[in-house]
Amino acid sequence: MKIINIMASSLDGRIGAEAIEGDKARQEVGVSGKADYQRLLAEMRMADAILVGASSIRANQVCLDHWGGPSQNSDLQYPHWYIFATKPIPSEYTFWGQTHIPRTIMSRDKIDQTQVVASQQIENLCYGDTKPAQFAVEALQMRGHRRVLLFGGGIINSWFYEGSFVNELKLTLAPVFIGHRQAPYLIEPDLSHIVNLKLLSCEQQDGFLFVHYQVS
Repeated sequence: MKIINIMASSLDGRIGAEAIEGDKARQEVGVSGKADYQRLLAEMRMADAILVGASSIRANQVCLDHWGGPSQNSDLQYPHWYIFATKPIPSEYTFWGQTHIPRTIMSRDKIDQTQVVASQQIENLCYGDTKPAQFAVEALQMRGHRRVLLFGGGIINSWFYEGSFVNELKLTLAPVFIGHRQAPYLIEPDLSHIVNLKLLSCEQQDGFLFVHYQVS
């Protein structure tokens, strides 16, 4: 199984201006752009699983739908979304109506959202005292996932880099400084060890750098 961390970052290592920030707001800030967005959709079409934090769902109120909604074309494949959460996801979010996208909630303890989850047959996997990244990797391997995209927040990214589970980083480097102390980092908090990366490729488009690394 390969885990690819897909991220966009400012020149000062911030992945947004606010802790909870949707895709549209990130484009307005300048951390993301049209070329970055299209590359993201292309990556999703090749993936069979996505790891993400519930803050991304709260920011957008949906899972990003790279095919644009339910389709009569049965050949369209949606990656399975695995969402790390610590509290219920509001039941009014469009997220709950995306029954065409397979979704699983991962949490330390059972989330009190049984009625909504059960009605859509959405799992709530609990990792308890196991490290969440270790638990997720084992669960995804058991299910036969091969190409997994990691859409962190900084905390979730740190779990997977700390456990040496990330194989590649595809980083969009945006031509902007955020410069706010409260803005979220690509990795947070600290890692216990330095992570070395090997440059595989680098391209530029519309002022953005698209950098592909292998994690050593």
